[in-house]
Amino acid sequence: MMRMLKSEKYSLAFSFILGVGIMAALKPGCRERDCSTKKPAPVEEVTKTTYQIGEKCYQFGTRDVACPADGAVLESFL
Repeated sequence: MMRMLKSEKYSLAFSFILGVGIMAALKPGCRERDCSTKKPAPVEEVTKTTYQIGEKCYQFGTRDVACPADGAVLESFL
């Protein structure tokens, strides 16, 4: 047993496993909302569905608008 612990192959394997363990412990993981990708609902689903909020019902539509000089969203949701 002691001969195996002193071998070079064991030292390399132990170092590799220890390195992977330290990397896994220090790697920042997902935190609740940070891991999800937010995408809008398909336009067809939104325009064809009636939504009830409280006692009122709503239907949403779409329209094209000109982009404002300031405050336009530059990222797409796709």
